[in-house]
Amino acid sequence: MDNGIDVQNHRERTSDTSWSLSTICTFGVFCQQGIISVPRCLGGRTSAIVALWCGLVIYQFYSASLVSFLLNVPVNVLSTVQDILDNGFDVGYERVLYAMSLLKAATNPAAQEVYRRVSNKNQTGYLRREQGLELVKNGRYAFHVELVTGYPFIEQHFDESMICELKEISLFPAMYMYSGYQKWSPFREFLDACLHRLEENGVVSRELYFWHPRKPQCMRSRSTI
Repeated sequence: MDNGIDVQNHRERTSDTSWSLSTICTFGVFCQQGIISVPRCLGGRTSAIVALWCGLVIYQFYSASLVSFLLNVPVNVLSTVQDILDNGFDVGYERVLYAMSLLKAATNPAAQEVYRRVSNKNQTGYLRREQGLELVKNGRYAFHVELVTGYPFIEQHFDESMICELKEISLFPAMYMYSGYQKWSPFREFLDACLHRLEENGVVSRELYFWHPRKPQCMRSRSTI
């Protein structure tokens, strides 16, 4: 009795020619799940063979693209200042007084090496923003510039391909900022709570977004420098 019901249900599935079943079968083919209904006419079998072949091609293309992406070594492998120095890049520094003093007093070995190379150029290593970024266009040149002034210049004078090839590396590590209060001030805890509240409510991020220029966009890869 059960065998007869199974045979009858199988015949009903194979004889079903509705659009809903055809859609499910086509979707299953492209998802590598096979076909639950075997067409009987020549046109249906031809369509099934074409769908199976297209599903196989798409699956192979997706697998090859994924493996190629995972095995592909990124072209831009520079991630630290030491990598820039080891690869023989020329280095320059923006002519800003406080930035020059900060570089001179740096204790980081990489920053000290940058200061030594810049100082050995007889002041030609300290350039204006426009001069340094123009040298970056030529390649094999690293230039330290303030982001507030560097981002607008890059966005105006660099094309999309140049922006996508840029790499931003921090010369100095991020440092925590502290608020200065009078000793034994009764407003210390109150001001600390206000500053934390501004940060939690997004006021600090909003002001930073409003006053700080945005990074130049690389639309080709939908990423930023």
